[in-house]
Amino acid sequence: MERQDHEKLYIRMLGEFSIHRGDSEIVKKGNRSKKIWLLIGILLTERGKYLSQNQLIELLWRNGDECIDPANSLKNLVYRARMLLEDLNGDEDTEYIRYAQGAYAWNTDIPCELDTDTMVLLSNNSRDDSETLESRIARYAQAISLYRGEFLPNLAEEEWIFSKRGYYESLYVNCVLRLCRLYNETEQYNLIIPVCEQAIQHCPFQEDIHRVLLKAYVSTDQNAKALVHYESMAESFNRELGVGLSNSIRMVYEEILKGIHSVETDLFEIKRELLKSDGDGNRAFFCEFPVFREICRVQMRMQERSGQEEILVLLTVVDKNEECPPLEKLKNVMEILKDCILDTLRRNDIVARFSPSQFILGLAVTSKDNAQVISERIHSVFESRYRRKEIHLTEQVVSLRQD
Repeated sequence: MERQDHEKLYIRMLGEFSIHRGDSEIVKKGNRSKKIWLLIGILLTERGKYLSQNQLIELLWRNGDECIDPANSLKNLVYRARMLLEDLNGDEDTEYIRYAQGAYAWNTDIPCELDTDTMVLLSNNSRDDSETLESRIARYAQAISLYRGEFLPNLAEEEWIFSKRGYYESLYVNCVLRLCRLYNETEQYNLIIPVCEQAIQHCPFQEDIHRVLLKAYVSTDQNAKALVHYESMAESFNRELGVGLSNSIRMVYEEILKGIHSVETDLFEIKRELLKSDGDGNRAFFCEFPVFREICRVQMRMQERSGQEEILVLLTVVDKNEECPPLEKLKNVMEILKDCILDTLRRNDIVARFSPSQFILGLAVTSKDNAQVISERIHSVFESRYRRKEIHLTEQVVSLRQD
């Protein structure tokens, strides 16, 4: 008997992980049942394939999680997943996970609509030049609306998940840029702005999207807003990635400046701006590296008169092979490390992002030994907050005093 449309499963894997059927819905929230949802995610991603017990064990416990009896743990996990999925059944008895000859698979007899599949289909159909411009715009707009965030967020730090996340983020960015190109062709510059502003929330370090947004601001006579956005973006790229902006986006900056003619002549207004509270007055001062460098130069001149020593500490995040971890993993690690540093240091210390995997600290202390104690304290706080063994810190300590 053919299933009715209301029995179809609607599955979201972008920005959240949820399964909806009729009036029933199950949603992954927090860290509860994380392994169960990871199992369901694997089976859904590999629909149409039977995965052996060894394959699933490798995917579920590959990060060295303690598992004394993986085969039995897998059976227990499958049982719990089936119990969770029963909440979607209503009055029926549906088998979502099948088992045959020592392997498991998602039941492909159950009609499913995944946001990932729909997004790919819409993107492919939107490239058809034989379609009308309006139709292509509508499809691209629908495709990007499906991207609510990264693939299977907060589920696991697995290579296959990172790969899928990269694929769908790249697909999303391409859809955004192609949609904006069509809006440019029809001179609908005002429609580009909300598309890019939303995209930057998901992909804050995609320069191409920033460049399109800046040009849209200029095309709609919003030069002042463009300037604010450019300066914020430049600071963010330097602070978070330790890199500058490309020449192509600097050319847009020059175009923005040509449209700005106002000059601030009120010194008291400048004073008020300087005295504004930064909201983090009790923590160490965090700044971009060019500012850090200039502060250190001032500190060196002060040392000549005061005799106080300024110590530099370079903290580097490395993996078990003493190499830089993948950028996808670094994002979370560096956020945690940044908080550990700011929570540990004093308000007169300074901190900057030096590279994607490094922070540099400027400490006003009496000796390198004291700086080493502070560094060890940061290590301890970091290890208590980030418990994965494959990531650790290294440090270098040097005095700014000229010998």
